[in-house]
Amino acid sequence: MPVSEKNANIYQVAELANVSAMTVARAFSGKAPVAEKTRMRILEAAKQIGYRPNLLARGLRGGSTKTIGLLWSLCPPHSSIGQVRDISSRLMKHHYACQVVDSLSDPAIIRHSIGDFVDRRVDGVIFGDLMNMDYDRELIELLKRLPAVLLVVKKHCPELPFDQLVVDEDKSIADIAEHFIRTGRKHLLFLHSSGHESKVNAFRTVLKKYALPCGAGCASDISKRIDWNGAKFNWQVYPACFADQEERYGKYDGVICSTDEGAAVLMKKLLKDGRKVPEDIAVCGFNNSYMSEFFTPPIASVRRMESETAELIEQMILARLEDRAMKKQWKTIHMEFVHRESAG
Repeated sequence: MPVSEKNANIYQVAELANVSAMTVARAFSGKAPVAEKTRMRILEAAKQIGYRPNLLARGLRGGSTKTIGLLWSLCPPHSSIGQVRDISSRLMKHHYACQVVDSLSDPAIIRHSIGDFVDRRVDGVIFGDLMNMDYDRELIELLKRLPAVLLVVKKHCPELPFDQLVVDEDKSIADIAEHFIRTGRKHLLFLHSSGHESKVNAFRTVLKKYALPCGAGCASDISKRIDWNGAKFNWQVYPACFADQEERYGKYDGVICSTDEGAAVLMKKLLKDGRKVPEDIAVCGFNNSYMSEFFTPPIASVRRMESETAELIEQMILARLEDRAMKKQWKTIHMEFVHRESAG
């Protein structure tokens, strides 16, 4: 009599594969070695009768659920959906399913989600904390309840007892400023958004190095003009902020925008006003959007190194899951300035 998928169990898999139930359990748990031919025979038997191990029940018994919580902000204007998909696909090849939660960069959502991951007995959590939130004792203790934690941050936090992958944006901004100055630019502006103080400081450091204006006139926060409750991001904030800055501090000959879209909108306004890019003013965006190289002129930008970051995340979380007693991991990856014609 054929076995229904609902009633299939480990003993029926063992009988069909001609092995013991203990061998089947070891094959599915991955905690003990099983010969590859035997493992494949077990998997084929399980497939034939529709058996699937109850991972949640295994987690409640203190075993692995083969799940990883992926807490990441998917907020516009830059979307990390592609990177999240890459991370999930990589971990799936190692038989881990990702539970993806959009953090919205909201501390309340982040705390609730981490607590939910603890309750669900996930094997580990990857937290894309690119806003470098405050970790109080309660949050740290909550994270400690998870078997493996990997923080993906902008700045290394040595006081936190968790693995950290630092995604450095500052060097790319400094590289752009250095390029502008080497090509004769002397009055530079950085149109940034909130939470980018570290990048602004890196920008100012380069300006100070060459004794160029580095006060209030060298940076402007576009976030102050944005209605974050609106249904659509208004890219016109870039030319609006730029015009305000020029009215107060004079004409610029080099500008960095926090997104490629913002750079494109600003370039359109500059060209309409009769200013040539890059002859009169150099322009650089950020995020290396796929359309940036097709503008006229092509927009210089910063590549976020998303594939390389996903690869490091894969390596680091798997290493921690393999050896939970290993010393704390700390690695850094630098974003990369992509030179194109708009930068001169």
